[in-house]
Amino acid sequence: MNDPAEASMAERASSEESWPPAPRLVTFRGCVFILLGLSFAFAMALAIVRTRHMSTEHTAPFWGEAVAKAIRLDRPVELLRPSGSTAVKDLDFYHPGWIDLTELRDLGYFRRVFLADENFDWSNARTMTIPPASADQWPWAYIRFGQSHPQAVATTIAVHLNEGWVGVPGGDRVACLNEGMRRRIAYRLQLFAKVNAKSAEPEL
Repeated sequence: MNDPAEASMAERASSEESWPPAPRLVTFRGCVFILLGLSFAFAMALAIVRTRHMSTEHTAPFWGEAVAKAIRLDRPVELLRPSGSTAVKDLDFYHPGWIDLTELRDLGYFRRVFLADENFDWSNARTMTIPPASADQWPWAYIRFGQSHPQAVATTIAVHLNEGWVGVPGGDRVACLNEGMRRRIAYRLQLFAKVNAKSAEPEL
């Protein structure tokens, strides 16, 4: 008579032999995905380090410490609603007549546009009177930082969307955005203000 224990062991061994082979823990496709993920993480880390260590050799003295700090940190960030704007009034979230930009997905990038040396053509810096902030001065666009309450001391900068000039309203010193950056900023601000680009003709 066969031993039941031996029969059970034989049956188990036969069953195990019919099982499919165990999958490999690491496959070629898995290695590729891991390498792609590591490469992406490295690229993002490099971009962050580069951003945090952006050159401000020219922008720092151009803006001054207080203005540069406001551009970098202050909230809310708002665009003066120009005459002829068809943007919905709900965008004037904090103050009537000022379109809120604070919730921009790329607000950090938007701030850095005005702080990184590489975004400007410094050979073109000059003296020029910048008109005071007014809705009638488009294509001068006025961006305000830090009007968190009525008594707050906010900082406003001006950008000429057709020519690329940047400075402080009422001031007489301008720097010039490079052409690629000027086009990006002009497109974004015209999109938010909903002002026909044809109305933004040079007035200098």
